[in-house]
Amino acid sequence: MKKSLKTNRKLNRSIGLLFFFLVLFFNLKSISSFGQCVNLTPVQMSTNDAEFPDGERDIYNLPDTGVFTLPPGAAVTGIKILPPTMGVPAEEYVPGINYEACIDAGAGSGSIYFKRGGIFAIRIERIGGANDTIILSVDGITFEDFARGSAKKFPCPTPPVSFTGTDVVFPTLNFAGTTYVSGVNNLIAAIKAKAAAAGGPIDVVINDHGKPGQLLINGQPINLTTPTGIANFKKFCALKGKIKSLTLISCSTAHGAAGVEFMKKLSECLGGIPVTAFTGTVGVWHERYKPHPNKTSRDTTYWAVMGKDTTITSPVQEVQKPNNLLPPQGPYKSPHNVPTQFPNNIAIRNISHDNFSPVA
Repeated sequence: MKKSLKTNRKLNRSIGLLFFFLVLFFNLKSISSFGQCVNLTPVQMSTNDAEFPDGERDIYNLPDTGVFTLPPGAAVTGIKILPPTMGVPAEEYVPGINYEACIDAGAGSGSIYFKRGGIFAIRIERIGGANDTIILSVDGITFEDFARGSAKKFPCPTPPVSFTGTDVVFPTLNFAGTTYVSGVNNLIAAIKAKAAAAGGPIDVVINDHGKPGQLLINGQPINLTTPTGIANFKKFCALKGKIKSLTLISCSTAHGAAGVEFMKKLSECLGGIPVTAFTGTVGVWHERYKPHPNKTSRDTTYWAVMGKDTTITSPVQEVQKPNNLLPPQGPYKSPHNVPTQFPNNIAIRNISHDNFSPVA
């Protein structure tokens, strides 16, 4: 009996020690994990538009909300996150609630945990001043890499007629009933068909990639600067009379002097119609908050631009007649019935009926 009790005490002591070391192990592991990536405060993550001037950015995509690991480079010393500007207080993003960030000082790396979708501008501060600025699309897509400041929400049109390049197909984000096009010729043919079905000019919305002063349809350029782009521009201008207004949902098409000139020429060649385009990166994403483990529907979609929208309507310039259709240069013969005096005081009437015949 005594031996049995003694054995039980030893067994209990062993179990107790094992439990103690297990608890210690997991606590140490937890402490160690916490020490590896230290969470940043909302103030440490905050930034403003001034830290994101005009410029091209590398674009990254996170297919769903979750963890984004910063791209490799020099050791990370700071992470600044500029969320979309929503314009409605209840929709604005809150650092520390809608997203969190941490830095592993030992490894020189960092990561961000996103709980909401959106288009984010991120400034990665690195040792030695080799800072990076990137654009991150979370649970959405962006169309190009030129940006300025935060992504600002805008009311996207809900067009009855729209055309989308096959290189930006995203079924849950594209317009309902959009016509997918594989290139410039396909786009032109599709617009002609829609206008014919409507019995007249239509409002057109095109959704694809862009750059300052140009639109890209599945990679095929429409611009004023390259031989291929100019040829496609002339083809597109043949749609005059079939388009009532044109909206280009493409990145940076309206940016700078090249963008303004492109829009003016496009409006002019299409008959002076209003043309709307954007000066920076355009993005679209789903809105769904976490945790929502049972929510599968995505019933809210937001559009935003890192820049602004611009609408230009150019006056249609008068076509100058060729010189060979203008009257010849004078002096002209005197009109008929107007006496012409000669030195001998003899008055002779000019009987010419062609007032535009030059004097021989």
